[in-house]
Amino acid sequence: MIKQAVILAGGKGTRLRSRLKDRPKPLVDILGVSLLERQILALKKNSIKKILLLVNYKYEEIVSFCKKNKYWDLDINIKLDEDGKVGTAGALLSSINFLDDIFLVVYGDTLFNIDIERFQKFHNLNKADITLYLHPNDHPYDSDLVEINDQNRVTKFHNYPHNENFFYPNLVNAAFYVINKESIVDINLEIGEFDLAKHLFPKLIYKLKIIGYNSSEYIKDCGTPERLDKCEFDLKNGLVENSSLKLKQKAVFIDRDGTINFENGFISSPKQIKLYNFVASSIFNLKKEGFLVFLITNQPVVARGECSIETLNQIHWKIEKSLSKSKTFFDKIYYCPHHPDSGFPGEVKYLKIKCNCRKPENGMIEKAIKEYNIDREKSWFIGDSTADLAASFKSKVKSILVKTGNAGRDNKYNYKPNYVSENLEEASKLIINRQQ
Repeated sequence: MIKQAVILAGGKGTRLRSRLKDRPKPLVDILGVSLLERQILALKKNSIKKILLLVNYKYEEIVSFCKKNKYWDLDINIKLDEDGKVGTAGALLSSINFLDDIFLVVYGDTLFNIDIERFQKFHNLNKADITLYLHPNDHPYDSDLVEINDQNRVTKFHNYPHNENFFYPNLVNAAFYVINKESIVDINLEIGEFDLAKHLFPKLIYKLKIIGYNSSEYIKDCGTPERLDKCEFDLKNGLVENSSLKLKQKAVFIDRDGTINFENGFISSPKQIKLYNFVASSIFNLKKEGFLVFLITNQPVVARGECSIETLNQIHWKIEKSLSKSKTFFDKIYYCPHHPDSGFPGEVKYLKIKCNCRKPENGMIEKAIKEYNIDREKSWFIGDSTADLAASFKSKVKSILVKTGNAGRDNKYNYKPNYVSENLEEASKLIINRQQ
């Protein structure tokens, strides 16, 4: 288990000046408790024993604050970056002799509640050198985005600002990392390359195994008055406390074609996707009620050779871009690229298999349940086909059949829904009302 965390807290907090009252940025007040104390207590709750605090601005005040709190009975080492111009990468690398063999990196302007043990297990399982905590958010258009492959390996960084003519994954670098010390011990920064996310990590993706960990747990930047207000609102409403994957989560699984978008044959291009006008508001309302929301879709067009994985990603990224305009998102998109029958021109042979993920099987749902610690009894599946009903039945989650798309008329499998709704909007209202 990771025992050491490094908190990068050297910023002046210029954008938070109106709230700081001449205090250093880490000591900004959040509902009567400083952000730094909230971070330290969250780390302590996750069995972190040692903290290396890298600071510059008003160093003495931070030292005095930690002494006053008796260092929270932790081994806290406060290191002064006298230059103050080396950025996050420079500050970390200049402290290499103070680091454990494996350590956590935390940015000093983030409020978080993350199951660090689960995070590290993922890091270890993937035999990573560096693991980045990633998550979708409701403003990917002004966030640094990360692209990963099917093995969770980081392949590209898309730093803000973004080209409006392209589709990008809604997968945000949350500035929370697990790092093996040996992977960075011999790195020398070039002049002007100061930031971990913008400069160092993009250089290392071909040299080191950098993995992306996609999670729904709470982490937000508190670096502006507006974002600070949002964090306080989330604390008051229990969103921060309840987001940890140490706790069971409630979820809604949603089918794609016919449920969120108009049927248009076998979709093999982003141009073919057209969402129903009620989709974004339905997902927004479900998430507002604390549900995780997942897209669960069979995509045999990949196995048939009609659509590449890259193009399928573009289709899904178009959906994510559309949802982000309404300040909402899917927590994760799961798809099955397989197809059991052979004989299609241009088919992809290794994908022509009978699998456990293609609905009516429930492999995608089960994967989400495991990855996100889902409570089956409080979870739902919304879809338009009997395959959706079969998969939900096998995973023991309640099902809602919508009258859009197939509306259950495929009659392939003998499963009945728990409820029937006109569309996704009415289904989401039913779920919200049933939980109250």
